[in-house]
Amino acid sequence: MSKIDWNNKFNKLITSEYKPVDDRTWKFSLEEDKNKGTLQCNIRLFNTPKDPEKYSGPSKSGFIMKINDIDDIKKFKNEINNFFDKVLDFLKEE
Repeated sequence: MSKIDWNNKFNKLITSEYKPVDDRTWKFSLEEDKNKGTLQCNIRLFNTPKDPEKYSGPSKSGFIMKINDIDDIKKFKNEINNFFDKVLDFLKEE
């Protein structure tokens, strides 16, 4: 699916970005499928180099999560937070 097709099929309702120090940007979006009326979270890593000769655009890293109801988001958020809490605890021990 090309970028034009993607933009025609999905309506971005909420967007956010996180840019680490390197040439990459995490892009977060809540999207509505215009044909089905369903929602999904799209979290993708994009290459954003300063050098115009290098590739700029989406990488293969990321995921799309279909949303059926508010509980889907609450459960996923809880699991992600639990995971990062474990990572922080692990790093503190070293």
